[in-house]
Amino acid sequence: MAKKSSASPLILSHAPDWLRVLEEQIAVHSAMFPDAQVYGLLDCAFAERSYSALQKQESLLPSRSLFDLSDKPIRDLQEVSPTLMPLAAHTASAWQAVLRETDGWPMLSVIVTPESLDALALRLGAWCIVDADCQNFVFRFADTRRLPDIVATLTPQQHGELFGPAHVWQYRTRTAQWAELPLPATAKAPADAVALTEEQCARLIASSEADEIMDNLRTNAPELMRQHDLAQTHEIIVQGLACADRYHIGNIDRASWCSLYLQQPTLERMPAVAPLLAALLSKERGYADVEVELSRYAKETVNL
Repeated sequence: MAKKSSASPLILSHAPDWLRVLEEQIAVHSAMFPDAQVYGLLDCAFAERSYSALQKQESLLPSRSLFDLSDKPIRDLQEVSPTLMPLAAHTASAWQAVLRETDGWPMLSVIVTPESLDALALRLGAWCIVDADCQNFVFRFADTRRLPDIVATLTPQQHGELFGPAHVWQYRTRTAQWAELPLPATAKAPADAVALTEEQCARLIASSEADEIMDNLRTNAPELMRQHDLAQTHEIIVQGLACADRYHIGNIDRASWCSLYLQQPTLERMPAVAPLLAALLSKERGYADVEVELSRYAKETVNL
């Protein structure tokens, strides 16, 4: 089961008028695709208050918890489940009360599709538990930090099975803006079960490494997390990991290197550091041999 997050936001905050703008976007979608419905997909694991807000609006706002599609879903599952709800013009005040609770969390997508709520729930429900290289795995596709990488990793068949006949799938980015996912070449029937290959699993694990380092820094080096906003921090760490690949920095040393890189994103380009990196590149020295020197240069630069 997905674990609820800490109290610290994971993406930037929404703009003050974002719900009004979203309501206008939904009106545009409805006019452009009169055969379709507009749905919100929430990853309730991030914010317990979103589920509570949804319960308060249940008389106006039907919803489906993807972890339990039975007539009487288990509450413990509902509280942490990817959840679908319609975003209709006549219930705007109800769904806006729910979506307010998504501020700061990578938990919101908007899907425009001709499928009914129940049909879309069945389609997406198949993706909650996947066979990941012969092991069952809770698939956090509703986490919008993961979603773009997930879609980029899918085969054309899987892409069509996930999206079906959807016209639009938007998600909230790390900068609290809307971005669109690419649509499949062909819509497919819903999957009975989803299996990922070893290569797909490896790609997804690699794409999550920066967020894992950020989670560690929140606990062990919160002062580093305050030097940049969350989106910038992620971008810098992704760049740091690319450098780690170049200089053969592996295993637990990668997190240490990224901490230094976060202190000083120009570390790789510092003339004094060049001989150290050249030694890593040629494998004449290992990271443990140069870590203290690298750390000194990063700290000295920050203190200038």
